[in-house]
Amino acid sequence: MSAMGDFRFTIFNNLTLAVAALTLAMALARMRVRPEANWPLAYYAPVLAFALGFRYSLSLWWVGLGAVSAALVRFAPTARRAARVAELGALAYVFARSVGLLLMW
Repeated sequence: MSAMGDFRFTIFNNLTLAVAALTLAMALARMRVRPEANWPLAYYAPVLAFALGFRYSLSLWWVGLGAVSAALVRFAPTARRAARVAELGALAYVFARSVGLLLMW
């Protein structure tokens, strides 16, 4: 049987796949865009909605850490380097957890 033969296209799986894709795109874009960009902050709205809508899917602590770190990258130039590291850690968690949810780990 193929690898996609066992994948069920449910709302949860589709949204989890979308969160994983958005997270990967955000992590790549975060390294390329200016820190003053506002749209990385908007990324956390759907991720937070996903985490709240599907309880126990993502840790709200990690999502909150990412959102606060993104705000610090945007608004606090003195803490930018540490905030970027923290945000990339949060993005890595969201991506790894999303892949884990898709693979039922």
